[in-house]
Amino acid sequence: MSVWRLRKPSEVCFKAGSCFLLEGILPEHKEKLLELQRNGIGERRGEGFGRIIFGWQSRSKDIFTSKKADEKKPERPKTVIPNKTLEIVRTIADDFLRKKAALDALKEARNFVIENQKETLKSLIGRLEAMVKNLSKTEFRNALENDLRKTAKDKLESCKGRDETLFNFLKKKDISSEDILNQTTEVKKLYEEPGFEYKKDPGVDDELYRIYFQTFFSEMRRILRKG
Repeated sequence: MSVWRLRKPSEVCFKAGSCFLLEGILPEHKEKLLELQRNGIGERRGEGFGRIIFGWQSRSKDIFTSKKADEKKPERPKTVIPNKTLEIVRTIADDFLRKKAALDALKEARNFVIENQKETLKSLIGRLEAMVKNLSKTEFRNALENDLRKTAKDKLESCKGRDETLFNFLKKKDISSEDILNQTTEVKKLYEEPGFEYKKDPGVDDELYRIYFQTFFSEMRRILRKG
């Protein structure tokens, strides 16, 4: 590949933001340089690499600064968003809520320290995981309070978190789509778009609650096996 070597930056300068004055360079060579600047060089130009510009050193404020590029803000389309597009975006946003619930559960499970009876506690955690798969939030909390034997509650009490025992955490922990949206500003804004407004669905919160605790118990069993 030929390389055009310029004697100094001042030999190439901008004029009217789009043309060059290339002193001492043959017209056909000048056209080559303009073409390189328009199209870039290398194999990955489609990914944004290989962009080149000649003579930018000679200008303190050029047309390629980010400030200049941002002066013209993109305009919002005035057309109505197609239903299929809304359906796709809503699916992506709803999936984000599920993944965020699971991620929060993974982090929270690692905050509890199992001091003793790891084998018996592992069996109890497995039972709780099976329970939460088929119960709503209210039903699961009632089962914790009324259906567990004292020995099972004592095992959960022996597992300490940062500020409370595992038993108290399981009774009090709540999770809802609104809580997750309040933590994620960008996704919350998306749900406020015209035609895409968030609609409260009681079934969604129960689903997120199950996802959270299934992930939570699964991670705790992994920790117990590893330990």
